[in-house]
Amino acid sequence: MAVELKCAEEGHADKRWILHVNGPVAILATPDEQVVARFPQADALKRFKLPGLADDTKHFSIQFDEQVVKFHVAPAELSQIEDFLNRQSAQPLRAIAPVSSAPAMIDGVVPDESMDGPRASPHVKIFFGLLATVYTMWQGVSLIGSLKHGSRSPAFLSGQIVGVIIGALVAFLFFRRAMRARPSSVEESADLQG
Repeated sequence: MAVELKCAEEGHADKRWILHVNGPVAILATPDEQVVARFPQADALKRFKLPGLADDTKHFSIQFDEQVVKFHVAPAELSQIEDFLNRQSAQPLRAIAPVSSAPAMIDGVVPDESMDGPRASPHVKIFFGLLATVYTMWQGVSLIGSLKHGSRSPAFLSGQIVGVIIGALVAFLFFRRAMRARPSSVEESADLQG
């Protein structure tokens, strides 16, 4: 699976790369397939940053030793990167030399320190998904009660409707992320047998 990366940095919007995420190592290459960098999954978990609502990240980015490079990526292709990051490796990977420099395109970009943060386990994601589900149900029951009694203003009711929608969306996102982080049942049974 090849993902097309379009540079999101000022003055470099015409730069494009290809990120191959179909093997145990993600390979960043130029459009003419010259390898720029290799990222084993463990290294990619630390260096790749997916866009997200929690930290207001708008672009997929890769942290190199001295800079962070942001890219525009199609939503369907982002899921391929996310699948690569969440994939359980069947065997340990051999060490590959660390990435020492970014593609020669951007000078003076400061590294993003948030790239080294911890990742939540699937159990934590399920817990917060359940909390969001309870919140959504509470908002829904409150909304139904307000509609029955007709004692609330339209602004209050619209706020409750938005609360239900946001709660459902947050719950969906947490459950989706938790399910993608879990190994498939085939991999689980192989782990149990071997």
